Amino acid sequence: MIFSEQDTLPNGVTIPRLALGTWFLPDQQAAEAVKTALSIGYRHIDTAQAYGNEAGVGEGIRRSGIPREEIFVTSKVAAEHKSYATAAQSIQKPAAPLLYCICFKPAPPSLAAPPAGTGPPRPRRSA
Repeated sequence: MIFSEQDTLPNGVTIPRLALGTWFLPDQQAAEAVKTALSIGYRHIDTAQAYGNEAGVGEGIRRSGIPREEIFVTSKVAAEHKSYATAAQSIQKPAAPLLYCICFKPAPPSLAAPPAGTGPPRPRRSA
C-alpha cells in the first residue's frame, strides 16, 4: 500500500514516500487536514516557514493521537535566511509547535526548476 512505501535518504534515514502538503492551508485548516490525513495512514507531513501554518500542523499532530516518533515532518527554512546563523535561529521558534522537526531544508529562491543535473540527488529506494 502507498502509505507504507518508503525511500532511504543518503544518511540511512527512511522517509515515507507519500506526504501531505500543507501549502495555502491556514492554521485551523492545516490542523484538521493533518489530523485527518494521519487517521487514514499518512505518516509524512510537509510544511514550511513561509506557509505560516507550522502551529496548525503541530496541533493536528497532537490531536491525531499518533505517537510523534511515528510521524516524519519536513519543513523548509524561509528563503530570506542566507546564513547558517539566521537559519538556525529561525528554526528554534517556528519548530516548537511541531515538537520536533526531522528534516529542515532550504527553500528555493524561486519555484523555477534547477538546470538539469544540478539538483540534489534523489533518495535511494529501500529494498
